[in-house]
Amino acid sequence: MRTLRRNTVLFTYRPYEGKAYRENSDGRKTGTLNPVYGPGTTCRGNLAPATGFAANNWFGVNTRYTHIVLMDDSTADIRETGRIDYGGAEYEITAVRKSVNVLALALRRLTGSEGQA
Repeated sequence: MRTLRRNTVLFTYRPYEGKAYRENSDGRKTGTLNPVYGPGTTCRGNLAPATGFAANNWFGVNTRYTHIVLMDDSTADIRETGRIDYGGAEYEITAVRKSVNVLALALRRLTGSEGQA
């Protein structure tokens, strides 16, 4: 029921591509490395706050996350190093679990307003 089209939302997945040096206002490299993420890919899934005992144990007890995404496309190439953008907020992928029919992602909110999602 969660992966029915009416229960899902569109979000953007951006894969991790590596690190690049930060530049200052003069255009010189500062020596600080920042992560670089690729162009976004639109995906569809059920994005829900992480509540409940069963959901908390699905990814393990030491995984910190605030939301869970369930997708019925278990062949999607989504990795733990990427980012997800949804509703003006940015999320870090903390865990990925694949089964025969479902791809589950544990997310931790990085930026954005608390009232959304």
